[in-house]
Amino acid sequence: MTIQPLLLSAWIFSLSTIIALGFANIYFYKFQNLKYFSLLRYVKIWRKEFKDVPIKSIILYKFYSKHRKEFEQHENFGELKTNYTVIFELDCLEEDFEIETIHNSNTPCRKFISDTEHYWTLRNHPKHVAFMDSSFHEVYKEPPPIDNFRDEWDFVPIKCGEKPSNVLIKRKWILYPLIRFFRK
Repeated sequence: MTIQPLLLSAWIFSLSTIIALGFANIYFYKFQNLKYFSLLRYVKIWRKEFKDVPIKSIILYKFYSKHRKEFEQHENFGELKTNYTVIFELDCLEEDFEIETIHNSNTPCRKFISDTEHYWTLRNHPKHVAFMDSSFHEVYKEPPPIDNFRDEWDFVPIKCGEKPSNVLIKRKWILYPLIRFFRK
């Protein structure tokens, strides 16, 4: 009689493991060219580097803009190579996000927002030096598809509770906090 409950619990454990692995496979497939756990190493570095900045979440999204073609044609900008957008949800003051004061880095929030380079228009400089080191290409499963892989990434600070723009909401990896791993 004790064998049946043991078999039932083993079967339930096996079924729950299969379901969890299925969800994990779907989750990891969203960015099949990237290594999730390599990105988590960078999240740890960013959190340590910017420990004074109240970061509520860090989420990787697939970049999307319905205005991509118009932007590329505007003033001969060229092809927009951005594929990935890392959104930092910050619990900072409203004035920290004002573009007029953004480069006046006298608070941790303003310095962080400036370091994301999100409001910069200058494109002929090494991009995202505060977030990407020379080993960042290791987040790719295979060698990066373009020579300057930095052009594929955008780092965007948003206010706590704000909705991100120019991203595919269904294509995301929650990088921080990990408690919300599978939550929409």
